[in-house]
Amino acid sequence: MDFDSEVAPWVGERVAVAAYPGPSVGDGPAEPDVVVGLAVTDVDGARTGLAALAAAEAGDTVDR
Repeated sequence: MDFDSEVAPWVGERVAVAAYPGPSVGDGPAEPDVVVGLAVTDVDGARTGLAALAAAEAGDTVDR
């Protein structure tokens, strides 16, 4: 994916990240849960772009 043509048109100027303790699994320590908030300027473009990013991560392709 190309940032300038496929992400920059819809991504906003703000991002927030939070982490908090998640549930413990077995005897080990709790794994943190992470939440990310991202401002966007074009909701439909963001949905399409994020689907393409997820597909690329999974090794799939998405029609854009």
